[in-house]
Amino acid sequence: MSSRRIDPRLRRILAPEDILDSEGDRHLYRHDSQKIHAALPDLILFPRSTSQVMELVVLARESGTALTARGAGTGLSGGAVPRDGGWLLSFTRMRKLLSIDEPSRLAWLQPGMVNRELQELLRPRGLCFAPDPSSQTVSTLGGNFAENAGGPHCLKLGVTSQHVLGLEWVDDCGELHRLGCSSPGGNPLDAVGLFCGSEGTLGLVTALQVKLSRRPECARTLLAPYSSLRQASTAASRILGRGHLPAALEMMDRESIRSVENSPFRAGFPRESEAVLLVELDGFKGEVERESREVSGVLRETGAISLSEAVDEAERKRLWRGRKGAFGAAGRLFRDICVQDICVPVSRLAEATVRVSEAVKEEGLPVACIYHAGDGNLHPNIGYDREDREQLASLDRACEQIMKISVELGGNLSGEHGIGVEKSGWLPLFLSREDREPHLRLKAGLDPQRLFNPGKIFPPEDEGEGTRLAIGLVPALLSPEEPCSFERPETVGSLSHILGAKTRGLLLPTGARFPEELPPLPSSVGLLLSTASLRGIRDFSREDFQVEAFAGTPWTEVQEFLANEGMEIDFPVSHAGERSLGGVIACDEAWPFRSKLSNPRDRLLGLEGLLADGSFFRAGGRSVKNVCAYDLCRLMAGSRGSLSIMTSFRLRCRPVPEERSLLLLEYAKREEAVQIGRMLSSLYDSIAGPLLIPPGLGLSGSWLLAIGMEGRGEGLDELREEIRELLNREQVQCGRIWTESRDSEIMKRLRDFPALPGEGERHFLRELRGPVDRLLTLPPYLGSRWILDIEGARLRIEEHSLETKSTGSVSSLMERQAEISRRGAESPSTFTQIPGRSSMERIARSLDPSLRLAPGRWLFD
Repeated sequence: MSSRRIDPRLRRILAPEDILDSEGDRHLYRHDSQKIHAALPDLILFPRSTSQVMELVVLARESGTALTARGAGTGLSGGAVPRDGGWLLSFTRMRKLLSIDEPSRLAWLQPGMVNRELQELLRPRGLCFAPDPSSQTVSTLGGNFAENAGGPHCLKLGVTSQHVLGLEWVDDCGELHRLGCSSPGGNPLDAVGLFCGSEGTLGLVTALQVKLSRRPECARTLLAPYSSLRQASTAASRILGRGHLPAALEMMDRESIRSVENSPFRAGFPRESEAVLLVELDGFKGEVERESREVSGVLRETGAISLSEAVDEAERKRLWRGRKGAFGAAGRLFRDICVQDICVPVSRLAEATVRVSEAVKEEGLPVACIYHAGDGNLHPNIGYDREDREQLASLDRACEQIMKISVELGGNLSGEHGIGVEKSGWLPLFLSREDREPHLRLKAGLDPQRLFNPGKIFPPEDEGEGTRLAIGLVPALLSPEEPCSFERPETVGSLSHILGAKTRGLLLPTGARFPEELPPLPSSVGLLLSTASLRGIRDFSREDFQVEAFAGTPWTEVQEFLANEGMEIDFPVSHAGERSLGGVIACDEAWPFRSKLSNPRDRLLGLEGLLADGSFFRAGGRSVKNVCAYDLCRLMAGSRGSLSIMTSFRLRCRPVPEERSLLLLEYAKREEAVQIGRMLSSLYDSIAGPLLIPPGLGLSGSWLLAIGMEGRGEGLDELREEIRELLNREQVQCGRIWTESRDSEIMKRLRDFPALPGEGERHFLRELRGPVDRLLTLPPYLGSRWILDIEGARLRIEEHSLETKSTGSVSSLMERQAEISRRGAESPSTFTQIPGRSSMERIARSLDPSLRLAPGRWLFD
């Protein structure tokens, strides 16, 4: 029994059993799974509803009490450990599945639900949640979200941030906000992506909307032992370089193999090998069989000692149980274990392995390494004794060396475990003070009282830095007589100087070379600031599948450069001949197909830019996975110049597919086309679309479904045949079925929709985003010139006027409007029905306190 005094208002909010205050109970929550950093919370609180969370935040704000959110406590960087007491809010009693929409493959759930619980609920429906961290049997979805968790099976489908489309969160005033609109890339600011990986430092998440994936028809797991780590790393790179994207591509070193084989997780990994690769392929049976033959060839030619395949589901599960149990197996060998987490470019993985092992062994400590080889994520498991002060000092020195090695090799400090308190002192190794500035502004703008998880992520010297960033006033507007000026600086330095010197008028960033290329602009614009002269390819790495280019580089120039190297950026862009790279990223442009990870937000690895006052910053880097402070890359992509002026970008690219085509299905009735389109979208993760196209668009006298397909020719033939057989079984009468090249005239018309206006014409784009069920009710109200991307959950409409089409039928959907110039440039977009608008305004004001950038774009019109 505790004698600690508890605020009576707490007892009015929570039941007695939902408040723990005894010394023994508080000791149980003093650390996470890593057990290196420990601190006692003053109280442990278990809210059971969103309303209780809101009340707790209000009470904490009034009393000046810090709040630390916690899930199952499986974190590995001290993020869920209260730094200086305060209240620990455990969300483990908020674990309900709130709703599920099977046709749209969406679900709302509470953050305390365990990852494995969700998987078991989805299994009978033939669905799954793709992120599968090794801790999934106990870790919560809220914790996975807070750390942007990945897992072995995230190579193909992406990490947590790519599978959460919406959330509810409670801010520092105790107010509830909803973000996201059930559409991938739906919001102009990816505030959901900002919160993902933020480690509970910006607010408290009380509900998540997750995107679900179809369980594959077939999966094959290959096991290849090697006599050296370098050979295994080479094999992983070569598999990716041949255009294969396995569901999983994992590697273990000799010590990890032996620890697993000497544990209850024993899986049959060859003990004599220096490394093993575990490769899983999934998809259609014929496709998997063919890909299995090709990948097996790569494994043999790179020197695999032997090659085996799981003969049945039981053996496959045993192999993966061994891989996921490797952390626990290593823990059986040592008194204590420190699980580290760094991410490097794939081409540097072998070098990182050797240098990391040497650094740890120099300190006299044992180490076993596990790798997500496909994305360069390395987990050294270091043995030590936490009761031994000398070993603790050795561990600290070894970990610091690991961080330095990662940064030297172009990597970062964390791919999926976060910074927390463990790595906060090392964050300056990766992010300089100027690079941390935008992060600190966001923290100060969204949590000015440092209520949420204080003392995490940022080094001690940053404490209090953000408080000086008060919200400013809008700069003095130009008088009506003063014309809008146009500047096109040749260097980033010149651009920074202009931003610092121009104190009057509002600034509109653009990629246009001349002002006459643009449609009409807001009258408040005082300066058009063009990045068109910041042009050229800065860097290209075939081994790491990356290209870096300046913002003003024409999109076609980037793609032509990559095509000469047999590579490409894999999302389509409307009116590509008139767009700059910066324009594509700033508008998060991916049309007509926005599916899987084929879009700017998911392909953007790093960027450089200038804040509104001209200060320079870098975000992201060369690594595929990055959980080092906030995800500025996702936030900036789609922000339309309202947060910063971006000057260069690093993007993930890939080998050009052997074949790409457009499968077209013709139906007499719209209802039939919708039925088949929704079914295909639900069943197949390997297609793009389908697009629903009305007869009035002039491509056919009937309703059309257009399906994007790409891959190897034989595999596409099998896929097309399977779709034909499926359509026959459905007994929905289909007219013509035919295939077009993805370079055909039909594809160009779909891609460049709305069409460019002719002389004397005006063409406007309207785009509605939201749940597919709602979008499918709208076509009768929209006339005949529209296209619906079923998988991407967006409806694009061509208008000649925007005055008469807004009706109550679209009132619950987010809408974007823009005028299309004769050269394909868009006017500043305006958005209506933006979910979480007030949250986005706080974000924008954090980074641009005086609201200088992009007037009228979408927030402050």
